Amino acid sequence: MLDPLRNPHRGGGQRSAFRVIFLVSGAGKAGVLRELLLGKGGGGHPAALVAPKRGKVTFLADADAASRIPPAEAAYPGGEGGAG
Repeated sequence: MLDPLRNPHRGGGQRSAFRVIFLVSGAGKAGVLRELLLGKGGGGHPAALVAPKRGKVTFLADADAASRIPPAEAAYPGGEGGAG
């Protein structure tokens, strides 16, 4: 099986993308999603390696996957842009 992160033909896709969108579902992903959003590395999860040079990473999560994220962090990762 090819490892997309080590594939020499991939052309650096995870660094050159303008927008990366992750669809996250299920309670089994709640811990990893929390770690990723809080900048704690995602426990070595491959999604933590996606860091576009110029662009944006967006996570779209269902209620189960978002269940371990406090409301302020869910709406405004890093605490930026929140009302208050």
